[in-house]
Amino acid sequence: MFRQAVNQCRVAVAIEPQGPVLIKSGAASVTGPDDAFVTTKYGAGPTGQPQVFMPGSSLKGVFRSHAERIARTLNPALACDPFSQTSCGRRLQSDAPPQAYRDSCPICRLFGSSAMRGRLAIRDAYLRPGTPAPTPETRDGVGIDRVTGGSSRGAKFDFQVITSGIFDTEIVVDNFETWQLGLLAYLLRDLADGIVQIGSGKSRGLGWVTGRVTSLEIHYFGTPAGWSPPELQKLWGIGAFAQGAERYGLDSDDWVELSSPLTMERRGIRWVGRIADAEGLYRFWDSLGPAWDGYVARKSA
Repeated sequence: MFRQAVNQCRVAVAIEPQGPVLIKSGAASVTGPDDAFVTTKYGAGPTGQPQVFMPGSSLKGVFRSHAERIARTLNPALACDPFSQTSCGRRLQSDAPPQAYRDSCPICRLFGSSAMRGRLAIRDAYLRPGTPAPTPETRDGVGIDRVTGGSSRGAKFDFQVITSGIFDTEIVVDNFETWQLGLLAYLLRDLADGIVQIGSGKSRGLGWVTGRVTSLEIHYFGTPAGWSPPELQKLWGIGAFAQGAERYGLDSDDWVELSSPLTMERRGIRWVGRIADAEGLYRFWDSLGPAWDGYVARKSA
């Protein structure tokens, strides 16, 4: 079933540092700071100088960790420990796709595991064109002696941070269930409220950012059930389209009533609904929260 495209959600997000942020490059250097900010030559200026960016892999790790925290707060059984012997990846490594998806925890269903590809992907976040490029600042750090509580001799190091910039990324969820977008809605709300940290040095006060959803698109590859153009009043998840949905643990009644309809347009084989205004985005995410709440209630019963 997941080999064919059914639906897709594309969310554009702008991330802004609210203090010093460090995402380590991981590349060793003879000169320069001990921990340098990751850079790329993609989109480099006319001088060819590399620019800082936020890797999609780093952002996905942060988002997964925060989604796990949300899930475990409601019910510890909703998120496995990906590094334990009982993780979904280890338990389901040899299972066929229907069983692997059905028996995975909600977090692995959305973000994936070593047994199964996830539904969610995040693009690298690059500096918005036309905005001032942040200049990495070098700061001093020092190790703390665990006995005296003071600085430890010989444990001095330096690191690079950025404190400004607007970085644009995109979250893509393929073949989504509506509860998955409901969980994403809670995650993005926390990101907007500035309670999600990214990068290294979180315990030292680094990594505080805010993220703002700038636009959203819902794609359907074919015509959604029970829908007449040009408006879509209900958001349909993949369970509403799947034959043999129970094999994958899907809910055949997978839809959410939207507080305001999506206006759809035809693009080849796809129907696309788009939201770009702030009020419309707020109403959209507000409609999806109950889908996650209802899923948690069913799983906890």
